[in-house]
Amino acid sequence: MASANWFPSRQSERKPAKLAVVLYIEGEDSGQSASTVDVSQHGLQIQTAAKLEPGQSVKVHLGDGPEGVISAHVAWVGKVEADQAARAGLKFLSPRAGKNLADN
Repeated sequence: MASANWFPSRQSERKPAKLAVVLYIEGEDSGQSASTVDVSQHGLQIQTAAKLEPGQSVKVHLGDGPEGVISAHVAWVGKVEADQAARAGLKFLSPRAGKNLADN
């Protein structure tokens, strides 16, 4: 019997967090508005109107300056039938980058 949970297994605990961020998709010049749903040391879930595909490289801008930029790739994109069409999971390229974010 197939599981109703279609999310991949998590490497670390996620905590609810609502943050406004700007998402820069590799190969595109302008940023896309997004907001975080939850965060962990290894990644975050976002809500955005941007068209994303698994495997895409992105940069998440959390604030001003280079310390506010985290490189990631799209791990999953929400399915319409699961009411997750505007959501995506991002995996940080360096887990250290998300450690402070998840600790807050």
